[in-house]
Parts: sequence; C-alpha cells; structure tokens
Amino acid sequence: PLEYMMYHRGVTHSLILLPLWALLLSWLLAWILREPRGWRALYGVSALSLGVHIAGDVITTYGTMIFAPFSDWRAAFGTTFIIDLWFSSIILAGLAAAAILYRSRWPAVAAIAVLVAYVGFQYLQKEKAFELGEQYARAQGLSPATIAVHPRPVSPYNWTIFVSDAEALTAF
Repeated sequence: PLEYMMYHRGVTHSLILLPLWALLLSWLLAWILREPRGWRALYGVSALSLGVHIAGDVITTYGTMIFAPFSDWRAAFGTTFIIDLWFSSIILAGLAAAAILYRSRWPAVAAIAVLVAYVGFQYLQKEKAFELGEQYARAQGLSPATIAVHPRPVSPYNWTIFVSDAEALTAF
C-alpha cells in the first residue's frame, strides 16, 4: 500500500509525459472506434482530456507529480477534497445540460465557468482557514508555528487546521 501511495499520480499524471500518453490514448481510441482519419484526429481531444484530468488532481491536497519521472515533487493547490460532491455535481449538471442542448456550447462554457468560480471560492475558504490557524498560533504563543489546512468532505466551509511547533501539534 505504501508503494502505491508513493507512486500514485506519478508518471501517468506527468505534464512531461502527457504527449506520449495522449499519443497512446488517441491510437487506442482510433483503433477501438475505427476512426477513418486515424489517431491524429483524436490526439488533440486526448491531450486536452488528460490535461484536464491532471489539473483536477492538482487542486487536491494530495497533489500530482507533474514533472515525473524527473522529479517526485507534488504540485498541490489543496483547495478541493479528493472526492468533492459539489465539484462532481457541477460537472454532471454541465454534462446533462450539454446532452439536452447538444447543439450549443453554452452548457460546457457555463459548467467550466462555474467550476473555476467554485475552486476560486474554495481558495478563499482555504485562506480564511489559514488565517484562523495563524490567529490560534499567536493566541497560544506558538512561535515559530507551522500551519497546514486541508479541506474536508461535503462542505467547502469545512476545513481541518493543523498548527504545530517544535513541541506539539494541534488540529481543529
């Protein structure tokens, strides 16, 4: 299990290897779908889909090794819980609207705009949680203090705040 966690979201989620994965995916899709124009017709949408997936993982606290295999550093904005019901609901609503209004791009554009706004809202909530952690550290006389904040499931207002110094760790 530890090996899995160490390498999860590694080379398969790398921006450096994205062109290779897009090539493999577009070739496989062209073969399965018997695309008469070949893999080139599907390469752009494959690359875009993989890029959106990587971006979706970067906004979580776990992050993604976007420079694998050259680096194991994880890019992580930490704004979104790993399985966010609101985020997923926005995507599903956008897909449903796109299925109904299949001749229009507006459902997709609106869903993307709402998703971006939602993640921006989550970022503001993260900043507020961090400020609460700083206030707690000052009130407790913890200096220097390390503060980390992590989103929790269901509500964008629900955050776990970790405050630590050389002697203790507090979570609230």
